[in-house]
Amino acid sequence: MPDIPIDKKSPDNEIESTGLYCLGISHQTASVALREVVQCHSMELAEALVDLAELQDAVYEWVVLSTCNRFEVYVQLDARLEAVKHNLLIWLQKARPFNLSAYQDHFYLYAEDTAANHLLRVAAGLESQVLGESQILGQVAGALANAQENETAGAYLKRLFQIVIQAGKQARTETAISKHPSSISSVAIAHIEAAQGPVAEQQILVIGAGEMAQLAINGLHKRAVNQLVIANRTREHARALVADGEARVVTLDRLPRVIAGADAVITATGAPQPIISRQLVAEVMKSRPGRPLIMVDIALPRDIEPAVGDLPGVCLVNLDELHDQLESAHQARENEVPAVEAILQEALESWQAARRELQIRPVIRQLRFKAEMIRRRELARTLKYLGEVDADTQKHVNHLSRALVNQLLHEPTIKLREQAGKGEATDLATAIQDLFNLSA
Repeated sequence: MPDIPIDKKSPDNEIESTGLYCLGISHQTASVALREVVQCHSMELAEALVDLAELQDAVYEWVVLSTCNRFEVYVQLDARLEAVKHNLLIWLQKARPFNLSAYQDHFYLYAEDTAANHLLRVAAGLESQVLGESQILGQVAGALANAQENETAGAYLKRLFQIVIQAGKQARTETAISKHPSSISSVAIAHIEAAQGPVAEQQILVIGAGEMAQLAINGLHKRAVNQLVIANRTREHARALVADGEARVVTLDRLPRVIAGADAVITATGAPQPIISRQLVAEVMKSRPGRPLIMVDIALPRDIEPAVGDLPGVCLVNLDELHDQLESAHQARENEVPAVEAILQEALESWQAARRELQIRPVIRQLRFKAEMIRRRELARTLKYLGEVDADTQKHVNHLSRALVNQLLHEPTIKLREQAGKGEATDLATAIQDLFNLSA
């Protein structure tokens, strides 16, 4: 393993002694195969630090964000650390061995506000493959929870992630970034609901067992569908798409009967030619007079003969129509990006103020710790001088000494935090350290 260059120094007397970094690899920089190799867990990184003692001295906190589209490590470490990207990659390589020279160009490194802004964009869905997707926000929250459980996230990253998660929620409640359908399957379901109401109140038939069918089934379950039927050439493949009890599974020879009972049909097979003819649907419609049927064909080649759409009571939607709607939905999400970015800018400013306040905390802790040590020493001396005193008297003297210290330190503490929020606390903090000999 190559040597890791470390700029050694003690951060104890530095107000701005730590920094935020994000080392990551994502769908934008690497294939799935590459991303799979480097993914690891927080505890694996903790074990790797045992063998990298020098780097361990510089890493204070970290959170691992691992999804199917990205692997990122958010780290609070020594801001003067040299060759940060190389050192973090060595750390990651120790936890999950990979060819460093082959992978390093696929990783990105963001620092300070750029790292915080990147995390904000990730949580808001602006960096997702599907703009505005909602799942990533829960994954960000899960990453923080895992880090806290593993005790790798302290006050610094906890505060950052709290601000980020709140901003992600705000982006989704105050804008429509996640409210428009984002895939062919979701557009198909939205089309059904627009025509006939919630799918939870309908019997839905999905024909096929491939990827598109799976996406449609997942979308239906998210909308709490209660009556789901899956038809496929083989029962085994269809059953693999759902858990027991989530759907009724039939073979294609039962199509006339299950179409007759359905309120809506989604077709997504890989058949080379239509499997649903005009004649089949015409016969089905005779058995359900006055009951409309919506059919959505998301297969290519098409599963349903176009002439089916001419039948009375049948609404047939094809892939071209869905693509047009999907394009409109994507544009609607794009139109929300400026509003989301405005929310993220406010969140970034909140983080900047919080970070400055966090950086002043060591000085406040030092000041209060020294005051408390003096209080306890003088309290013990006073009680010894007083001799035999009852418990109530000791309690009142103790309370008096504590109240005096708190009152004396209250205004300096408030002033330090206020100045820190404005970014003007450095000189004041240094003066307090000198006046009270805190550096000693």
